[in-house]
Amino acid sequence: MKKRRLPFGVLAICALLFLRIVLWALDIARPGVSSGDRFLPGLSLQRIPLPGEIALVILFLLTIFGLVRLRRWAWMLVMIITGLILVYDLWLYYSGQPEYFDMLLNVITVFYLNFGEVQQAFEQRQEPAWTT
Repeated sequence: MKKRRLPFGVLAICALLFLRIVLWALDIARPGVSSGDRFLPGLSLQRIPLPGEIALVILFLLTIFGLVRLRRWAWMLVMIITGLILVYDLWLYYSGQPEYFDMLLNVITVFYLNFGEVQQAFEQRQEPAWTT
């Protein structure tokens, strides 16, 4: 089986996802700030329960692991997560609190993951049950 090469951009996306986890953890650790204030300004939501936060961190870590291993499910998960974050970024934009840098990084991520070279790296290959 031919070993697939990890594109540099995928490694950069993994680093950005990890940085997002670290920044999120630091933000969660701030006392007196509810999740509603952090994630949906202007809405009075209660803080996400700690098990939910832990589950999201585990999901992001599994996604990073899958990306490094060039798994198609990880590619799909990053696209879904990025799409949801872009929807949130649009909500922020229309509520008068745009996050231009975050929007730019997410748009770049979506475009990069759809390049042909990256698509080929994540292509699912099935090896035959027998070898000749």
